[in-house]
Amino acid sequence: MIESDVQEQGTENAAALQSSGNEDGLTAGGMLREAREQAGLRLPALAANLKVTVGKLEALEANDWSAFPDVVFTRALASAVCRALKLDAAPVLALHPA
Repeated sequence: MIESDVQEQGTENAAALQSSGNEDGLTAGGMLREAREQAGLRLPALAANLKVTVGKLEALEANDWSAFPDVVFTRALASAVCRALKLDAAPVLALHPA
């Protein structure tokens, strides 16, 4: 497989992940978990990169909103995770509490 094929395949996978939203019953946390796994990142590495606890990321991926002080923090963390994973935040934030 040549490099352009790998890049095209990666782009197709990212587009499929971003458009999957509620079609497959995927939650915001599920979308983040899938993107992280596809990127080959483990939770501790992502947590260190974002300077948050692993527990916060676990709660985010589990859609456990009670683990966060408020909705603003939750949405900001989800946005930061999306930036770190090079994932469009709009579909993820659309599934988060407003």
